[in-house]
Amino acid sequence: MYSLPSVNTYIFDLDDTLYDESLFVRGGTKAVLEWLALRYDLKLPSLLKMMSSITATFPRNEWYQKLIEKVDISPSQWLIDEMVEIYRNHLPHLRLFSDAARFLTKIRGKKGVILGIITDGMVSVQKSKVRSLGLPQIMDLQIFTWSKGIEYQKPNSWAFEYVEKKIGSSGAECCYFGNDLRKDFLTPNRLRWNTVYVHRRKNEHVLIPTKEHAAHIEIHSFDQISLG
Repeated sequence: MYSLPSVNTYIFDLDDTLYDESLFVRGGTKAVLEWLALRYDLKLPSLLKMMSSITATFPRNEWYQKLIEKVDISPSQWLIDEMVEIYRNHLPHLRLFSDAARFLTKIRGKKGVILGIITDGMVSVQKSKVRSLGLPQIMDLQIFTWSKGIEYQKPNSWAFEYVEKKIGSSGAECCYFGNDLRKDFLTPNRLRWNTVYVHRRKNEHVLIPTKEHAAHIEIHSFDQISLG
């Protein structure tokens, strides 16, 4: 167990830290395939089978192009753009990791604490995820870095400095929880925050770019954190 005795401000990454992002990906993909089946009179089970093969073979930015090729639909930029919009704007049905839900409930029960999220990505998409997870009722701060501009995404310091100015907490009073060693911890480390790497894939070896990118603590579950 790890203890964070001096922390009064708990800030979290969103995707794959508090919930499984693959849920959003699967939901968006299914919404696209349902639309495609209806528009082009295709069989949904066949599309689902094709897409399963494509997602296992190709990077995400090639999925829709490969699917169009397989079903022999005339490709067009309009069609790709429409599929992307459907994916982004579908109504997600997400749930927090069970350990994350327990941890947030414990923190919310403490007096004088602040909870928040800092998340990168298209603002409308990230807000849709936040609503689906019920986080507006839990979080005091919701910071969407792209609302300021894509150049303000992590590891840019803007969001972390905003937290300090908004709340009046700093250094060891703050803790950031994330899952991406490339960008999540570099800035909060420099600001002398506590940092916690939520590494859910226990057997996966992840290369740390530099020692400055490493978190102070590595956990596989929020159940490993004691609130003291």
